[in-house]
Amino acid sequence: MDSVNCYSPKYSHITRCIFSTSVVTTDTSSSGNTTLDDLVPGFPNCNTEQWLPLSQVNCSQFLGLCALPGCKFKDIRRNIQKDTEELKNYGIQDIFVFCTRGELSKYRVPNLLDLYRQYGIITHHHPIPDGGTPNIASCCEIMEELAICLKNNRKTLIHCYGGLGRSCLVAACLLLYLSDTVSPQQAIDSLRDLRGSGAIQTIKQYNYLHEFRDKLAAHLSSREALSRSVSR
Repeated sequence: MDSVNCYSPKYSHITRCIFSTSVVTTDTSSSGNTTLDDLVPGFPNCNTEQWLPLSQVNCSQFLGLCALPGCKFKDIRRNIQKDTEELKNYGIQDIFVFCTRGELSKYRVPNLLDLYRQYGIITHHHPIPDGGTPNIASCCEIMEELAICLKNNRKTLIHCYGGLGRSCLVAACLLLYLSDTVSPQQAIDSLRDLRGSGAIQTIKQYNYLHEFRDKLAAHLSSREALSRSVSR
């Protein structure tokens, strides 16, 4: 297992980590050779080998992305129990869910978060409106939680509804969060190379990535100043 530095001087709370290749990624594009039926039956046109490598930010870890398990909407008919069992059997330990409660009801998986927990999967629910972006405080919280998962070599999966918009936005933010050298466009290109041209779906998401570092720096500075004033 390689020891790698996942430290960004700008964000000193990220510490030196030891990583292993332990995370599965899925996709809703049809560019791969292996369908997700090998992993989660019902995911259409997905490739189990389309993982997001974090090597460009000096980490040997991978981050998983997928569409909504158990979804029943229009021509999509998946089995929530079967999907969750497959994820658990694969060894997924942490799942980040970006769908809102309303979406989970709309897509007929209102109890998905509880089901994940019943299977012993640590569930991080950070609802983001479809096509939208998280506020910077929420995004910072997501980044910190993901960094802890990666540091502890936990098999981690993130998903929204289609696994292209919000999930790719968060994954791209993670690349910027873990490295000062990756540009916003490089982060976007990495996700589009992996997931297809549908990754990062809206102008709002595109602009968010280009403003991410400045907003994050301002947020962390404000948080640090508040912490100092409280401790006096």
